[in-house]
Amino acid sequence: MDPMDIDSDSLSSLASSDDNGSDNGFDQTMIDSNGDVQPRGYSTLYPPALPSYANWSQHSWAFTARRDAGNGFEVRQMNIQNVGETEDDTLGQWPARYMMGPPSMAPDWHPLLEKWGLQVLKKAGFINYVSKDPDDYARPKGQAAADRNPGDIESLRIHPVFRKAMWKDLEDEDYKVIEPALLIASAYLDDEITLNYFHAMAAGPEEMGTFTDDVLGECNIATIPETLSREKQIEAYAKIRKMCDFTTWKFESVHRMSKSHCTGMMKPRYVKKDVDKKGKGKVEKEKGKKGKSKKKSDKFLVQAGKEFTYQTDIVVSEGFLEILQQFDMDVSNGTELHLKDLKLPLRTGFVPKSHQIKIDIASAVERTRYLLAETLLHEFAHAFIAAWHVPTGEPGEPWINGNRSNEAGFAFTHFIMGGCPEGLSQYLPPMDRDEDHRQRLCAPFGMYFAKKWDQWEVGSLPGGKGPTRVMTAGKDQAFNTPHTLYPVLQRFVHDLSTKVTWEQQVPRYGLRTLQLPRFDDWAVHRLNDLRRKGIWSTGQNRWGDFDNGPQAPTWM
Repeated sequence: MDPMDIDSDSLSSLASSDDNGSDNGFDQTMIDSNGDVQPRGYSTLYPPALPSYANWSQHSWAFTARRDAGNGFEVRQMNIQNVGETEDDTLGQWPARYMMGPPSMAPDWHPLLEKWGLQVLKKAGFINYVSKDPDDYARPKGQAAADRNPGDIESLRIHPVFRKAMWKDLEDEDYKVIEPALLIASAYLDDEITLNYFHAMAAGPEEMGTFTDDVLGECNIATIPETLSREKQIEAYAKIRKMCDFTTWKFESVHRMSKSHCTGMMKPRYVKKDVDKKGKGKVEKEKGKKGKSKKKSDKFLVQAGKEFTYQTDIVVSEGFLEILQQFDMDVSNGTELHLKDLKLPLRTGFVPKSHQIKIDIASAVERTRYLLAETLLHEFAHAFIAAWHVPTGEPGEPWINGNRSNEAGFAFTHFIMGGCPEGLSQYLPPMDRDEDHRQRLCAPFGMYFAKKWDQWEVGSLPGGKGPTRVMTAGKDQAFNTPHTLYPVLQRFVHDLSTKVTWEQQVPRYGLRTLQLPRFDDWAVHRLNDLRRKGIWSTGQNRWGDFDNGPQAPTWM
């Protein structure tokens, strides 16, 4: 066997070998000669490259890769005719190792999976990471947490807006299950940069900038200050803390959330009042109607922090809770039921054994916790703006400099996380939509995020549903520019629970060290194809639709 090709996937070997593919020596926190902590950087392997005669979207499936003698991959063409086939004759070359291209003949794989394949992404550390230090765990703690919890009292580590009293119908044991995600979300809130953000969101109309859109008219736009005075920081925190009176949390069924195509949802809080047909509260009995009064039941928004603001209730997909409960039960009982759920997309996607991977359960659960934290922060941003931003008209939510869309949840998570991460999944009809929803939460194949989260956003213009709006200016340029997607390095997700992160990096650099790392060499660039099919419009030669002639590539 070639010594460069040794790479066991067994769990026992994972604990003793660097199966994530990254060079840990470059990933560690560096300390300079003065003893000062330097910002941590992340690295991984160089991606495989195809020969000049091959086209990625048409030919990547015909190639296999293995580790080279350096920090990358060696690639060769295989003696096969279709995706998923095994090679009967290697023609005297090294054995196939990491299969590239789409995991199966099924169309519409995510572009990152379509390009690199599951096995290459896994080897590069984008799916699994197994720590070599079992004693490295640390509970998340934001840079400014000491201002809120100066005594570092354990029971106060979770931010007040996420504590048990804020959750409806949640048992103590279930609250304990989601605690790691609540701590991550709390750490993102406990930062001066976050205070700057919410200060800008609660600013009055006189402090907001404006721009004029050809369709939307005059719109508010907020600028996030780089620094705030101590007085304004305290004021911003007080508004965040007051949200304990203005919103609640509750888990909602997977089916209802999948129908709404979201993992979380903010709902305005209404109070019912009986009014007469003229809208007045006093109701007179009308003769000839057997003493019954003419009235109707109407709903009114419950005011929040200011006039023309309102209180909210937030629902979050129960799928998060179910996944974390299952993992907790597996750990307690020595079972692997969650692992079966993680393997399900391999079956529903018809992935042959030659292209499958072993998924590390702990890595997948770390992703679920991170995605839950992201959902909480996303919805909290909506609720905060509803409670403190006084709209001057429609659109109600303000824009942030640099964004095309005013979708406040995505704008906030992009600002503090460096992107809007989502789980990689595979939807193949007639798969149940609820199962697709669960896949996105358990993220068996890793996660991804876009360089510009709103680049191809359409939004709902006046007359449509929902509060989201998109600038008219720059639309053609945005849609004619490739949409760049990055895979998320699993080492980064794992580090959200390590001592180096919370005891060295965050105290020194705050949110800067919690931003998603970008690997340009591993990015995939989607092309805006008006003939798009499915969700991702990939696998243009595998849809079985040859009557229309060759299909143009949808990514590069």
